[in-house]
Amino acid sequence: MVLSSERELIQYSNDYDTAQVLTPFMAGDANADKEITVSDVIYLINYLFKGGSKPVPLESGDVNCDTDISVSDVVYLINYLFKSGSSPGY
Repeated sequence: MVLSSERELIQYSNDYDTAQVLTPFMAGDANADKEITVSDVIYLINYLFKGGSKPVPLESGDVNCDTDISVSDVVYLINYLFKSGSSPGY
């Protein structure tokens, strides 16, 4: 499944008048393959429990947008993929 909307990581300058786009990403696409699949669930599990590689960018692993990557993000992603749960990033 591919999501049509992408979030962008924004870095704001000190004067708050300008913003610079750093990296486009999809919340939930932890392995950065432009799709949200069970591979992303496995990627997050490996990162959290097996010392695997970080999500690319790291913010893509924060599926439920609570500013932390945890088992809650894995559960959220599983619900999205298999139980018609809310889309990642909401």
